[in-house]
Amino acid sequence: SFAEAHSNLGSVLKRQDLLTDAEAHYRRALALKPDAAETHNNLANLLKDQRKLADAVKHYARALALKPGYADAHYNLASVLQEQGRLTDAIAHYRRAIATRPDFAEAHSNLGNALRQTNALAEAVAHYQVAIAHKPDIAEFQHNLGNALQEQGNLPEAQRAYERAVALAPANPLYYRHLFTMRRVVAGDGYLAGAEELAQHLPALPAEGQKELHFALGKAYADLARHQESFRHYVAGNSLRRRELQYDAQETLDMLQRIRAVFTADLLQAKRGGGQPSPAPIFIVGMPRSGTTLTEQILASHPDVYCAGGLHD
Repeated sequence: SFAEAHSNLGSVLKRQDLLTDAEAHYRRALALKPDAAETHNNLANLLKDQRKLADAVKHYARALALKPGYADAHYNLASVLQEQGRLTDAIAHYRRAIATRPDFAEAHSNLGNALRQTNALAEAVAHYQVAIAHKPDIAEFQHNLGNALQEQGNLPEAQRAYERAVALAPANPLYYRHLFTMRRVVAGDGYLAGAEELAQHLPALPAEGQKELHFALGKAYADLARHQESFRHYVAGNSLRRRELQYDAQETLDMLQRIRAVFTADLLQAKRGGGQPSPAPIFIVGMPRSGTTLTEQILASHPDVYCAGGLHD
């Protein structure tokens, strides 16, 4: 009946990846002591690892109801909300975590990530810089800053941030890829030497790392006009990328054939004259990469329609 021991045992089992046993001990601890905010937070972390995000949110919320100033719970809840696409709520909880613990570097960095997703780039940069001020040796913070600066169009500073990320974590292929995207690689480039050294141990890298390194070296060798090597790395990188995609070329071709069969010239002729004469604005709403720009271009080909551009609302 020792609640704290059950909770601590749950944490040890979680670190051993024995998640089912860990969950059982966390729940036993809560049955004995339901007002233990830390146990609710720990159980929520485990549920997050199990991809039970809705249940995780409930336990983070319970932890915060018991302990409103619990910075870790605010941060953890925000990360789940961000993963669920609930950016406004996530940003609010990151801010609560920072209000309680102003030097919470990880919260500043993740808040920057959430702000970037809402296109608030200037504020995102500011929070990345605070995170770096508190923990200057974290490569991920430098990389995040580089991403935001690049999106702002501040390319020289973005390059410097990527260079710092590579210097701090020279075994991370993603940082090389982003750095090489920002600058032209020249003969004798020290960063290229680092990437080539990493390539000597390519099989030891996870698939994601191998893919990023292939793309990084593809770009570098293209800059050096070593085209055969560049193409070989691009092919290898795209081969790894293809494994991640659920795409059936024949299925797409079949769909296009059905469109061609249904939308004949006779059908289009029969459907003429069905337009809407209203002069009210037309709003095209959709997720990125879903065809909204194409739809806008199609409508704008009509002489009575003018494109007003995109909004991030």
